[in-house]
Amino acid sequence: MAKRAQALVVGFDDEKTKVGLCDRLWSVGFRAAPARNPGHAVDLLGREETIRVALLNSDVRDPAAAVRELREAASESSLCIVLVGSKLVSSSAAAAKEAGASMALWEPFHDSELRFVLNQAAFDETRGEVRDQLRVPTQLAAFIHSGAGRKPAGVYNLSIRGAYLETPRPNGAGATVQVELLMPEGSISVHAEVVTTNVPGNLRKANRPVGMGVRFLDVGHDEEEAIAKHIEMRINLYRL
Repeated sequence: MAKRAQALVVGFDDEKTKVGLCDRLWSVGFRAAPARNPGHAVDLLGREETIRVALLNSDVRDPAAAVRELREAASESSLCIVLVGSKLVSSSAAAAKEAGASMALWEPFHDSELRFVLNQAAFDETRGEVRDQLRVPTQLAAFIHSGAGRKPAGVYNLSIRGAYLETPRPNGAGATVQVELLMPEGSISVHAEVVTTNVPGNLRKANRPVGMGVRFLDVGHDEEEAIAKHIEMRINLYRL
Protein backbone atom coordinates (compact mmCIF):
# COMPACT_ATOMS: atom_id res chain seq x y z
CA MET A 1 0.00 0.00 0.00
CA ALA A 2 1.33 3.44 -0.94
CA LYS A 3 2.44 5.61 1.95
CA ARG A 4 0.08 8.49 2.63
CA ALA A 5 1.39 12.01 2.26
CA GLN A 6 1.46 14.00 5.48
CA ALA A 7 -0.08 17.38 6.17
CA LEU A 8 0.68 19.55 9.18
CA VAL A 9 -2.41 20.71 11.06
CA VAL A 10 -1.43 23.86 12.94
CA GLY A 11 -3.13 26.16 15.43
CA PHE A 12 -6.40 24.30 16.06
CA ASP A 13 -6.90 24.58 19.83
CA ASP A 14 -10.43 23.20 19.82
CA GLU A 15 -10.03 19.42 20.09
CA LYS A 16 -13.27 18.61 18.27
CA THR A 17 -12.36 20.85 15.32
CA LYS A 18 -8.83 19.43 15.15
CA VAL A 19 -9.94 15.80 15.30
CA GLY A 20 -12.64 16.47 12.72
CA LEU A 21 -10.13 17.97 10.29
CA CYS A 22 -7.67 15.12 10.88
CA ASP A 23 -10.42 12.60 10.12
CA ARG A 24 -11.30 14.45 6.93
CA LEU A 25 -7.66 14.41 5.87
CA TRP A 26 -7.58 10.63 6.28
CA SER A 27 -10.79 10.24 4.26
CA VAL A 28 -9.22 12.04 1.28
CA GLY A 29 -5.95 10.09 1.39
CA PHE A 30 -3.67 12.15 3.64
CA ARG A 31 -2.25 11.58 7.11
CA ALA A 32 -2.43 14.42 9.63
CA ALA A 33 0.52 15.59 11.71
CA PRO A 34 -1.15 17.77 14.38
CA ALA A 35 0.90 20.60 15.88
CA ARG A 36 -0.14 22.52 18.98
CA ASN A 37 1.29 25.79 17.69
CA PRO A 38 3.73 27.10 15.05
CA GLY A 39 6.67 26.33 17.35
CA HIS A 40 5.66 22.68 17.61
CA ALA A 41 5.10 22.63 13.84
CA VAL A 42 8.66 23.87 13.32
CA ASP A 43 9.91 20.95 15.42
CA LEU A 44 7.87 18.47 13.36
CA LEU A 45 9.19 19.93 10.12
CA GLY A 46 12.72 19.33 11.34
CA ARG A 47 12.00 15.64 11.97
CA GLU A 48 9.56 14.74 9.17
CA GLU A 49 10.89 15.11 5.64
CA THR A 50 7.66 13.86 4.04
CA ILE A 51 5.55 16.86 5.10
CA ARG A 52 4.79 19.05 2.09
CA VAL A 53 1.61 20.80 3.23
CA ALA A 54 0.73 22.83 6.31
CA LEU A 55 -2.92 23.60 7.08
CA LEU A 56 -2.86 26.67 9.31
CA ASN A 57 -5.91 27.79 11.24
CA SER A 58 -6.81 31.22 9.88
CA ASP A 59 -8.20 32.14 13.30
CA VAL A 60 -4.79 32.20 15.01
CA ARG A 61 -4.01 35.57 16.55
CA ASP A 62 -1.55 36.68 13.86
CA PRO A 63 -1.83 34.52 10.71
CA ALA A 64 0.97 36.36 8.87
CA ALA A 65 3.40 35.87 11.77
CA ALA A 66 2.51 32.17 12.00
CA VAL A 67 3.01 31.77 8.25
CA ARG A 68 6.36 33.53 8.46
CA GLU A 69 7.53 31.22 11.25
CA LEU A 70 6.55 28.13 9.26
CA ARG A 71 8.12 29.48 6.09
CA GLU A 72 11.42 30.21 7.83
CA ALA A 73 11.48 26.71 9.33
CA ALA A 74 10.86 25.18 5.90
CA SER A 75 13.18 27.47 3.96
CA GLU A 76 14.88 24.57 2.17
CA SER A 77 11.72 22.56 1.46
CA SER A 78 8.76 22.95 -0.86
CA LEU A 79 6.25 23.31 1.99
CA CYS A 80 2.96 24.81 0.81
CA ILE A 81 1.05 26.72 3.49
CA VAL A 82 -2.74 26.71 3.24
CA LEU A 83 -4.99 28.85 5.43
CA VAL A 84 -8.05 26.96 6.65
CA GLY A 85 -11.08 28.31 8.51
CA SER A 86 -12.84 31.66 8.67
CA LYS A 87 -12.25 33.91 5.69
CA LEU A 88 -9.76 36.68 6.42
CA VAL A 89 -10.34 40.30 5.51
CA SER A 90 -8.42 41.29 2.39
CA SER A 91 -5.61 43.09 4.25
CA SER A 92 -4.92 40.10 6.53
CA ALA A 93 -5.06 37.68 3.58
CA ALA A 94 -2.61 39.88 1.66
CA ALA A 95 -0.24 39.96 4.65
CA ALA A 96 -0.39 36.16 4.96
CA LYS A 97 0.30 35.80 1.24
CA GLU A 98 3.29 38.13 1.46
CA ALA A 99 4.57 36.08 4.41
CA GLY A 100 4.49 32.90 2.32
CA ALA A 101 1.00 31.35 2.31
CA SER A 102 -0.22 30.47 -1.16
CA MET A 103 -3.68 28.91 -0.87
CA ALA A 104 -6.80 29.15 1.28
CA LEU A 105 -9.78 26.97 2.07
CA TRP A 106 -12.51 29.00 3.72
CA GLU A 107 -15.33 27.42 5.71
CA PRO A 108 -17.60 25.80 4.77
CA PHE A 109 -15.85 23.52 2.28
CA HIS A 110 -16.58 20.10 0.82
CA ASP A 111 -14.23 17.11 1.02
CA SER A 112 -13.79 17.33 -2.76
CA GLU A 113 -12.37 20.84 -2.27
CA LEU A 114 -10.12 19.64 0.55
CA ARG A 115 -8.77 16.82 -1.63
CA PHE A 116 -8.16 19.19 -4.54
CA VAL A 117 -6.31 21.78 -2.46
CA LEU A 118 -4.18 19.12 -0.73
CA ASN A 119 -3.20 17.52 -4.03
CA GLN A 120 -2.40 20.92 -5.51
CA ALA A 121 -0.33 21.88 -2.48
CA ALA A 122 1.53 18.56 -2.27
CA PHE A 123 2.52 18.44 -5.94
CA ASP A 124 6.23 19.06 -6.48
CA GLU A 125 7.55 19.00 -10.04
CA THR A 126 11.13 19.39 -8.75
CA ARG A 127 10.89 15.77 -7.56
CA GLY A 128 10.15 14.59 -11.09
CA GLU A 129 6.44 14.18 -10.40
CA VAL A 130 4.03 14.27 -13.32
CA ARG A 131 0.56 15.71 -12.80
CA ASP A 132 -2.50 14.13 -14.37
CA GLN A 133 -4.95 16.41 -16.12
CA LEU A 134 -6.10 18.93 -13.51
CA ARG A 135 -9.53 18.10 -12.06
CA VAL A 136 -11.27 20.82 -10.09
CA PRO A 137 -14.28 20.48 -7.77
CA THR A 138 -17.33 22.30 -9.09
CA GLN A 139 -20.90 23.15 -8.20
CA LEU A 140 -22.13 22.80 -11.77
CA ALA A 141 -25.31 20.99 -12.69
CA ALA A 142 -25.57 18.78 -15.75
CA PHE A 143 -27.90 16.57 -17.75
CA ILE A 144 -26.92 13.15 -19.05
CA HIS A 145 -28.54 12.24 -22.38
CA SER A 146 -28.63 8.63 -23.56
CA GLY A 147 -30.92 6.18 -25.26
CA ALA A 148 -32.76 5.82 -21.95
CA GLY A 149 -33.64 9.52 -21.91
CA ARG A 150 -32.37 12.49 -19.91
CA LYS A 151 -31.40 12.54 -16.23
CA PRO A 152 -29.95 15.27 -13.99
CA ALA A 153 -26.49 15.07 -12.42
CA GLY A 154 -24.08 17.13 -10.38
CA VAL A 155 -20.55 17.75 -11.66
CA TYR A 156 -18.38 16.55 -8.76
CA ASN A 157 -15.17 17.47 -10.57
CA LEU A 158 -14.18 18.62 -14.03
CA SER A 159 -11.13 18.58 -16.27
CA ILE A 160 -10.44 19.35 -19.91
CA ARG A 161 -10.64 15.63 -20.68
CA GLY A 162 -13.56 14.50 -18.55
CA ALA A 163 -15.68 14.77 -15.42
CA TYR A 164 -17.06 12.83 -12.50
CA LEU A 165 -20.85 13.06 -12.51
CA GLU A 166 -22.83 12.54 -9.33
CA THR A 167 -26.02 10.62 -10.11
CA PRO A 168 -27.97 7.88 -8.30
CA ARG A 169 -28.35 5.94 -11.58
CA PRO A 170 -24.99 5.88 -13.37
CA ASN A 171 -24.70 4.37 -16.84
CA GLY A 172 -22.55 1.28 -17.20
CA ALA A 173 -18.85 1.43 -18.01
CA GLY A 174 -18.29 1.60 -21.77
CA ALA A 175 -21.58 3.37 -22.49
CA THR A 176 -21.53 6.54 -24.58
CA VAL A 177 -23.59 9.52 -23.48
CA GLN A 178 -24.08 13.18 -24.26
CA VAL A 179 -23.23 15.40 -21.28
CA GLU A 180 -24.89 18.80 -21.10
CA LEU A 181 -22.90 21.05 -18.75
CA LEU A 182 -24.84 24.02 -17.37
CA MET A 183 -22.02 26.58 -17.38
CA PRO A 184 -22.49 30.11 -15.97
CA GLU A 185 -22.35 31.58 -19.49
CA GLY A 186 -24.74 29.00 -20.94
CA SER A 187 -24.93 25.26 -21.45
CA ILE A 188 -22.50 23.29 -23.60
CA SER A 189 -22.81 19.70 -24.78
CA VAL A 190 -20.01 17.14 -25.15
CA HIS A 191 -19.97 13.51 -26.25
CA ALA A 192 -18.48 11.21 -23.60
CA GLU A 193 -17.70 7.61 -22.68
CA VAL A 194 -18.32 6.18 -19.20
CA VAL A 195 -15.00 4.85 -17.87
CA THR A 196 -15.72 4.24 -14.17
CA THR A 197 -18.78 3.86 -11.97
CA ASN A 198 -19.41 4.02 -8.24
CA VAL A 199 -22.64 2.29 -7.31
CA PRO A 200 -24.35 1.42 -4.01
CA GLY A 201 -23.29 -1.86 -2.44
CA ASN A 202 -20.18 -3.63 -1.21
CA LEU A 203 -17.94 -2.24 -3.97
CA ARG A 204 -18.85 1.41 -3.43
CA LYS A 205 -15.88 3.74 -2.84
CA ALA A 206 -16.74 5.58 0.37
CA ASN A 207 -14.71 8.71 -0.46
CA ARG A 208 -16.60 9.40 -3.68
CA PRO A 209 -20.32 9.96 -4.31
CA VAL A 210 -22.45 7.51 -6.25
CA GLY A 211 -22.00 8.33 -9.91
CA MET A 212 -19.68 7.84 -12.85
CA GLY A 213 -16.48 9.11 -14.38
CA VAL A 214 -16.64 10.05 -18.05
CA ARG A 215 -14.01 10.79 -20.69
CA PHE A 216 -14.89 13.48 -23.19
CA LEU A 217 -14.72 12.55 -26.87
CA ASP A 218 -13.99 14.98 -29.71
CA VAL A 219 -14.49 18.19 -27.70
CA GLY A 220 -15.00 21.22 -29.94
CA HIS A 221 -12.85 24.33 -29.67
CA ASP A 222 -15.58 26.51 -28.13
CA GLU A 223 -16.54 23.82 -25.62
CA GLU A 224 -12.92 23.24 -24.61
CA GLU A 225 -12.40 26.97 -24.17
CA ALA A 226 -15.49 27.23 -21.95
CA ILE A 227 -14.33 24.30 -19.80
CA ALA A 228 -10.80 25.71 -19.48
CA LYS A 229 -12.19 29.10 -18.45
CA HIS A 230 -14.35 27.53 -15.76
CA ILE A 231 -11.44 25.44 -14.45
CA GLU A 232 -9.25 28.53 -14.13
CA MET A 233 -12.03 30.37 -12.31
CA ARG A 234 -12.41 27.51 -9.84
CA ILE A 235 -8.65 27.30 -9.20
CA ASN A 236 -8.54 31.02 -8.43
CA LEU A 237 -11.07 30.51 -5.62
CA TYR A 238 -8.38 28.70 -3.62
CA ARG A 239 -5.45 31.00 -4.37
CA LEU A 240 -4.56 33.84 -2.05
